Amino acid sequence: DEGLWLDERVAAVPGAAGVLLEGDPARAICAWAADEGADLLIVAPHRGTLDRAVHGSLARAVAVHAPCPVLVLRPR
Repeated sequence: DEGLWLDERVAAVPGAAGVLLEGDPARAICAWAADEGADLLIVAPHRGTLDRAVHGSLARAVAVHAPCPVLVLRPR
């Protein structure tokens, strides 16, 4: 269950809050950030080359459309 997975991850980060969004991921993230008045979004690219070619980059879409600054973390 997505909620349980998210709760486990958020519990490990002091002060963090988890949010489950529905719909197109980039649009949902940007709409949530606008509604909440977010000061900063942090995203990390994680898709493989083929998936990125077919579906596009979530991190790039968020960086382009977000209502606030976006920090894109470099993959390891």
